[in-house]
Amino acid sequence: MKRNKLCCAAVLLALALTACGPAPAGEETPAPAPLPTAPPVETPAPETPVPAPVPQPWAWGEQTVSRTFTAGDGTVVMRISYVLPSVHVGPAGSNPAGEAVNAWYEAEGKARLREAEEAYEMAVADYEVSSAMGYAFEPTTQEMSSQVTYEAQGVVSVRRELYVSFGGAHPFVSCLSEQFDAATGEKLAFADFFTDTQTVMERVVCAFAAQDGLAGISEEEILAACQPENFYLTGDGYVFWIQGGSLPAVNSPIEAVIPFDQMSDVRAHG
Repeated sequence: MKRNKLCCAAVLLALALTACGPAPAGEETPAPAPLPTAPPVETPAPETPVPAPVPQPWAWGEQTVSRTFTAGDGTVVMRISYVLPSVHVGPAGSNPAGEAVNAWYEAEGKARLREAEEAYEMAVADYEVSSAMGYAFEPTTQEMSSQVTYEAQGVVSVRRELYVSFGGAHPFVSCLSEQFDAATGEKLAFADFFTDTQTVMERVVCAFAAQDGLAGISEEEILAACQPENFYLTGDGYVFWIQGGSLPAVNSPIEAVIPFDQMSDVRAHG
């Protein structure tokens, strides 16, 4: 009985040593399976900001309204030629602001033509009286020129000049001007540029009074001749003008330039 117990103990010991020993040659211990890992998160590259497009100056051309008026015998009694600004707008709808500016000047040209048609009968009457009296007759001539003087800070400024001759030695010359919003094509007024009318006009009067050609004319007379809407812009500043005939011995428009920085405290635009 004791011998059997010893044999069983020996068998158990041999089995235990076999289990703890190295694996038999040719058998590999399987490696533990790797734990699943989340895929790497890619950090998006920062977007490069796209700068806003810089407004480009418009391409300009001309729209002309012209006509020659004659009396019944074919004698020319009046000629008109109005050259007005025109924006090259491209395909319809591509430049609504430019289209609005063109529409404004188209309406202006039509209005000027209607005025000339109304004056036609007077020109014919003048011719007939001159012929009957044996006087020399010269046809009335009206010519208008236009110039874009400023195009920056969202503003377009135009200066026009009208020349009218009735055959005398001294033709009549007058000035006109307009400002437009380059984003909408809307026509702008004095109040769109300045916040204090009184202060602005005081400076305008001082600028005119300092001119040698107006020596002897009082500031009160100059103020009465100045109209707030009579101005345009150039690279040098605001140009205010007084119509010819508004002051003694002033037959043509006169102008005074006030630099932009001198109006910075009363400026409402730009």
